[in-house]
Amino acid sequence: MKPLSLLESLPDNLLDRITSETVISCPSLNLTLLSELGSNIHESAARVLFATLVLEDDARYVTAELKSSTLSILLNPVKYGPLVRSLEIIDPTRFEMPGTPVHLFETEASSNSSFSATSELLPLTGLDLNRILHALPYLETFSWRATTCPPDGICETLSTYNPRLSNFTYLPLGTLLPSSKNGLLRWDGLSLPLLSNLSLTTLRLSRLSHVGARSLSNLLSLLEEESSLESVSIDTNWLDESICQQLGHVCRKAKRLEFASDGTRLTDGCIVTLLSLCEYLEEFRLGDIQGRLSKALWEKVDDFPSHLKRFKISISEATLHHSWAIDHLSSLQFLPLSALTHLSIARISNPFQLHVHEVASLKPIPAEFVQALRAAKSLRHLTCDWWSWMAEELKVPMENCPDLQVK
Repeated sequence: MKPLSLLESLPDNLLDRITSETVISCPSLNLTLLSELGSNIHESAARVLFATLVLEDDARYVTAELKSSTLSILLNPVKYGPLVRSLEIIDPTRFEMPGTPVHLFETEASSNSSFSATSELLPLTGLDLNRILHALPYLETFSWRATTCPPDGICETLSTYNPRLSNFTYLPLGTLLPSSKNGLLRWDGLSLPLLSNLSLTTLRLSRLSHVGARSLSNLLSLLEEESSLESVSIDTNWLDESICQQLGHVCRKAKRLEFASDGTRLTDGCIVTLLSLCEYLEEFRLGDIQGRLSKALWEKVDDFPSHLKRFKISISEATLHHSWAIDHLSSLQFLPLSALTHLSIARISNPFQLHVHEVASLKPIPAEFVQALRAAKSLRHLTCDWWSWMAEELKVPMENCPDLQVK
């Protein structure tokens, strides 16, 4: 049997794995796989190449000015559109990294004069996204990572054309570096409530304006307790007790919650409410928080979720913190350490900013927390670089946590 015939006889899932490894290691073979190796390999290549569509926030990628996989879908929506499961919108001029989803065609940036470095960028319009989303009937994941805000009505378009959507993310890449957040636009998200028409399991939102926070509140009021949400991440200045109360009701069945807020509205009551209502929670993450969380915060939680296994706090070194920003770390010994398998109290370092805020300066680890780790018999992963450790203190988790893994 010829090697090519052997490949064509493989089950689809195995053939797709081989094709996926091929396009990641050698993107130049994309067109060959699509057009020169038979129908089975063509279909496998199409499934792999079009499963994740990465689109730059530039309208020329949906016109004939620049070749792209998006243009291929718009020219032949019946053939390629149903293959797309994930759409990600990113900033223009993106550097590729090994292992990231590949573009099907080169952009001809070097030879196309209309795409020169000095050419004016044309952000995607609502009509552009309507054309694209209309062609993707089986879309499951939509991620907006671009710096500009999505066009008005994006959620209405998704609820109309993409009934299978289960994952919605608005997370501009600039938010990954806390010190760059202040320069980013805030999104009003006027059409957010229309996501209630979809069976969302994952919702990630950041950089919401005051209007956007009201839109989020309206969405939550429509979801109520019938929500199918399993993973929720919210980062907004306007996170207060009212929204947390709504989130608690909507996320009763959620397994993962993540929160961050540069505003001062977040209080002990917000955290206590969330943890008391989300009874099936398995993972809780707290990012940079500027709210007035007290030193006794974790002592105030009467009943942590019985399924909680992963607990993570992340704090930026370079961000300007209020003096009270880390007060809540004083009561970490009241966490359900005996039940946790993963615990992380970590600092976020910005490689482009060497400054460390006074609040984030390195201090000795509290003795009460170290002694509490003696009860962490189920702990497998411990990350704790927020404080400095002495050798005697390190012995406590190493000698008392039998399942602890060393990386």
